[in-house]
Amino acid sequence: MIRTGLTDVFYCVLIYRPPGPASVFLNDFTEFLASIIKLEKVLIIGDFNLHIDKVSCNMAADLLSITDSFNFTQHVSGPTHSKGHTLDLVFSLGLNIANVCVEDVCVSDHSCVFFDLTFPLDPPPPKMRVVRRFINEEAVQKFSVLFDPRSLVGYSDADALIGAFNSRCSDIINKVAPAKSCLVSHKKHCPWIDEPIKNLQRNCRKVERLWKTTNLEVHRIQLKELRGVGGIDEYMERKQRQCSLKIQRQGEAALVEPYTTHTTL
Repeated sequence: MIRTGLTDVFYCVLIYRPPGPASVFLNDFTEFLASIIKLEKVLIIGDFNLHIDKVSCNMAADLLSITDSFNFTQHVSGPTHSKGHTLDLVFSLGLNIANVCVEDVCVSDHSCVFFDLTFPLDPPPPKMRVVRRFINEEAVQKFSVLFDPRSLVGYSDADALIGAFNSRCSDIINKVAPAKSCLVSHKKHCPWIDEPIKNLQRNCRKVERLWKTTNLEVHRIQLKELRGVGGIDEYMERKQRQCSLKIQRQGEAALVEPYTTHTTL
């Protein structure tokens, strides 16, 4: 189950039921729907391997009866399989589904089911004004040249000395690295971006700038290794999966009743 959206949230469930007896699946599916009964907007899609088009198929009729009892609407009509049966279904709860179309794209014995899902877009991230200084090696060298310790000689009072020191440092830093104000977008918090990842990102940017400056092959290879197998991209992807799974479990625990028998879904 995937949580989608920030403000107007809905949940998407993808299901595949292997061919065979459906009684166990229907029992588990009923328990699953009961466990998410608190959710207001849900989309369930997948290959159910039940002949919905056949009136004589009792299991298909039971599936539709179960979903109807939980106020889900089934939107697919017409064959979705090469043998002429309706196996791939779209169920929705509290969502606006329109323009459902079944189209054979010749890549499988199943057709593709296309539909439009209308929901509000999340608002753009708010802008905030920040003040930054760009301090590089050149700024550090200029600061060292302009700072003269002899200008602080003659102070007998410690507080006066500290005040003069701070004032002198502020004047110099405003010259070599003046503060600049700009508007930036407030980025979405990514909990998987921890301190090790930030250090890797800094190292990658440092090596990338070095490579662009020198254009040496050794620096290109170093950057490639940092981003390659076992590098920052793979590490971030693994951390994101772990964090997303943790958040999903926490959300499910807060929103729905405990449900553990997912073996057939």
